[in-house]
Amino acid sequence: RALGAGIEPTPSAASAVADALGDDLNTPLAIAALHERAREGDVVGLVSGAAVLGLLEPGLSGWEAMPEPGAAAARIEAAIARRAEAKAARDFAAADGIRAALAAAGVTLTDEPGGRTAYALVSDFDLERFERHANV
Repeated sequence: RALGAGIEPTPSAASAVADALGDDLNTPLAIAALHERAREGDVVGLVSGAAVLGLLEPGLSGWEAMPEPGAAAARIEAAIARRAEAKAARDFAAADGIRAALAAAGVTLTDEPGGRTAYALVSDFDLERFERHANV
């Protein structure tokens, strides 16, 4: 990201990338055009071409640092197991309460075929917040 700091993209510099995308959305050719700009040391062209693809944009920050459950993993999985038990007992209010509590803590659940439930942490997952909501 620092590569493009202070560089204004120019439309003409991105033309190779735009041409590639215009050719049946040929993204491999578009990426190859970016590599060619990098090999040539054409920073303006690289940044301009990357902007066409939505790359090297400051709005992308944060995605690379998704939180890990760490010590909370076992507790999250236990809550998911309690939710599965509640669903099996047809206690849908309890199951929905567990889902809501996990969501409030920054954990999203996805029910998959076969009864399996996967979970993911949202970018602002906080272990302390999880601990406050974990006793569901």
